Amino acid sequence: MNKYFKIILDHDKVNEIFGDLTPFNLKKEIKQLSNEEKKFIIKYTADELCLPEKPPSRCILTRNNNLYIIKIRCPKLTNNKGKSYGYRIIILVDEIRCIGIILSILDKSKSSDLSQYEKNKLKILINACFSKENDNYG
Repeated sequence: MNKYFKIILDHDKVNEIFGDLTPFNLKKEIKQLSNEEKKFIIKYTADELCLPEKPPSRCILTRNNNLYIIKIRCPKLTNNKGKSYGYRIIILVDEIRCIGIILSILDKSKSSDLSQYEKNKLKILINACFSKENDNYG
């Protein structure tokens, strides 16, 4: 039986849990999305996390035991060009609680790869999250 992941896409919750540990501005990013696009991204993310094998569109950025941060590619609803022309979604995944917290949704046509600063901040975030066993997101 596959796991089902609860996906959280809520900038207030992300700020409450992580504060300035996240290098992204999720509030600004989701403001540009329609409700239909948000629902699609949540469902797509949940489905992606439930896959038994890691697809090529998923990349683990950093890991600390059962917590990890991944990057997935997600197509846009507004075009038929596939994942390469869609979104890059950064998610903190709690494998034990089956929760995925979306940290960032970036339009691949408007953004470049993650900077070293962003990668470093994600490592700090996951280590801080693991060390205090943050239970605020359940």
